[in-house]
Amino acid sequence: MVYSLSLSDTVPPVSLLPLEPLEIAAGWVFGHEGSIPACEPSGGFRAALEAMLLEALALGPCFVSFSGGRDSSAIVAVAAAVARREGLALPVPVTSRHPGVPSAAEESWQRTVVDHLGLSDWIRVSVDPAEFDLVGSRAQHQLVRHGLVWPAAAYVRAPTFEQAAGGILISGDGGDELFGRRRSYDIMTTMRRLGRVPIRTLPSTLATLAPATLRASRARRQYKIEQAFPWLTDTGRSLVIDAMSQSVASEPLRWDHSTRWYMTRRACTVAKSAFEIMSADFNVKLLHPFIETPVIQAICSEVGPLGRWNRTEMMYRFFGDLLPPAILGRSDKAYFNAAFFSEHTRAFARAWDGTGLSLDLVDGERLRAEWLSDMPSAQTALLVQSAWLACQ
Repeated sequence: MVYSLSLSDTVPPVSLLPLEPLEIAAGWVFGHEGSIPACEPSGGFRAALEAMLLEALALGPCFVSFSGGRDSSAIVAVAAAVARREGLALPVPVTSRHPGVPSAAEESWQRTVVDHLGLSDWIRVSVDPAEFDLVGSRAQHQLVRHGLVWPAAAYVRAPTFEQAAGGILISGDGGDELFGRRRSYDIMTTMRRLGRVPIRTLPSTLATLAPATLRASRARRQYKIEQAFPWLTDTGRSLVIDAMSQSVASEPLRWDHSTRWYMTRRACTVAKSAFEIMSADFNVKLLHPFIETPVIQAICSEVGPLGRWNRTEMMYRFFGDLLPPAILGRSDKAYFNAAFFSEHTRAFARAWDGTGLSLDLVDGERLRAEWLSDMPSAQTALLVQSAWLACQ
C-alpha cells in the first residue's frame, strides 16, 4: 500500500548541536539541559501515551519504526489499539532487516508481534550490511550533508525515513531510559520483597546511598579497573573517566527524580536534533512519545518516588493487555557492531595516517588496533567518522 500526505504543519527547521572534542573521544555526550517540571497529570501513563498517539493517528498516515524489541512493540500495540477504538487507519510498522548480521536477527520476534496485533500492512526493508558501515555509503552521505552527528549511527534510520516519507513516524526511542534500571533499583527491590535490606547487600546499599563525591570516586576506580577507553592517551582517559564518573554520581536517588534526570541529559537533546534534521530531508514528522514531557510526567506520578516496579513489571502493567508474555518478558536485544565496523571501516583504519583527531586525547595506534579488533567498541564510532571527514 502506498501513502502520500502533505502535513498540515511542516517539519520545523532544526540545527545540529555541536559536539565537544572530549565527547568525540569518549563516544558520549555529557551534561544536562532544560527541565521537566513535576506536576500531577490528569491521567495515568497509559492515558497520556494514548492521547499523544491519538493526535498523530488523527493526522495520519502513521508509521512506527519497529524492531521487534519491547519498546517499539509497545508503541505499535498501543497505537493499533487506539486506532481501532477511534475508527482510524491502523499504524504501519516499518522494519529494517539486516541479512548477513546474525546478531541483528529479530524476525521471529517481529512476526510474533505483528501476528498478535493482526496488522496486515507491514513494510520490511532489507539493508545491505555494507550500508550500515560507519563510513559506508549511507554514512558518507550523512557526513557530507550534515557533518558529524551523535549518535554516530543515526544514518541507519534513512531507510525507515524513506518509507515514511510525507507521513508521521513514531519511534520507541527513550524506552530504555524511561523503564530502565535506576540508582535505587537494588535497594527498592530488596525492601519491597523482604521489607528490609539484608546484611549481604549492605555494602552495595551503602555505596548507593553515599554522597556524590564518594560515588564518583567509586565509579572512577571501576573504570580504571576495567581499563576503559584504551584508545585514549593518559590525559584523555583521565578527562573522560572524570566526566563519566561525575555524570554517574549526579543521578538522584528517587525514581521519579532519576527519570527526569535521564530525560534532561544533553545526550537526549543532541540525538533528537540529529534525527529531526535527518527526517526533514524526507518530509517526515517525527514523534518520540517516551521522551515527551506529558508522558514523562505521567509515569513519574504513577510510579512515584520509590520505583515500585522493575522494567519487566512495568511492561506487564502498562502493556500486558496488548502484547504476548514472550515479548513483555524478553531481555535480549539486537547487536549491530559487526555491521558498523565492517569492510569499509576496516579498510579506512588500515590506510589511516592519523589525520583529524586530537593527539592530546587520542592515541592513534591504540585507536587503530581497537577499530581492527574482533569486537571494537561502539564508543569509537564518532572517532572513525571524525577521522574520515578530516581526510576528505
